[in-house]
Amino acid sequence: MPTRRWPRAGLARGADEQLLAEAQALAARIAANPPQAVQQAKRLLWQARTGALAPLLETSAAVQALMHTTEDHREAVQAFSERRPPRFTGR
Repeated sequence: MPTRRWPRAGLARGADEQLLAEAQALAARIAANPPQAVQQAKRLLWQARTGALAPLLETSAAVQALMHTTEDHREAVQAFSERRPPRFTGR
């Protein structure tokens, strides 16, 4: 039987469910981070696919410096020092 027909036959259902659960867990871990930082990380990943290393490193350093000026960064530092989960606002 061709693999494309496995899900309809119920042969790949357990693997599909496990994969979905793992994808949802990863998405939740990513979503728990500061939104601006996630957005910039995605931007850098896309740039890394097509760009040269030197400009990528320059952009990465600039993004890191910028992220250190956000309210979410201050919240992360404060939450860490208070031993509590951070509450990110996207600012």
